[in-house]
Amino acid sequence: MSRVTEQYRRACLSLAGGVSSSTRVNRAVGHALYFDRAAGCRLWDLDGKEYIDLCCSHGATLLGHGDSRIRQAVEAALNRGAPCSYENEQQAELAELLCDVIPCLERLRFTGSGTEATMHCIRLARAFAGRAKILKFEGNFHGYHDQVMFAIGTPAEQLGPEERPTPFPGSTGMLLDYKNK
Repeated sequence: MSRVTEQYRRACLSLAGGVSSSTRVNRAVGHALYFDRAAGCRLWDLDGKEYIDLCCSHGATLLGHGDSRIRQAVEAALNRGAPCSYENEQQAELAELLCDVIPCLERLRFTGSGTEATMHCIRLARAFAGRAKILKFEGNFHGYHDQVMFAIGTPAEQLGPEERPTPFPGSTGMLLDYKNK
């Protein structure tokens, strides 16, 4: 048995579905991929098989795994104690830089995840427009909150412009009345 398969079976004993995110189960192979190391644009799984990373950690490793500039910045933050739940000078410096280089950006807010970012955007848009409904692209992922967790993994035979009584939920346990919010 491969180390990847063995790790998946082990993880299933303590992690729901064997993963920390249901999107990490690779349906083509029937389990998650488990990686041992990464460098630049390459990943190596627990069995030593090499992959080219096209996901880039959803943007977090856009410059590649182990980039020396990122490593130096992380080490500098760790040397300061990394007070990540508090405000610091570096947050304001980065915000100023982004506002300077992005013409339409006046102010911003940093978030802990893309889910949190889309949730704030929906709230802001609703407050500005005074409307409740939102537009979402079917088949695309916009975060883990219930307002956008519909039609992210809709089976192909259920995709399309036809009106369906209920959008396909991205997870069981979701409130179905979010479709009209």
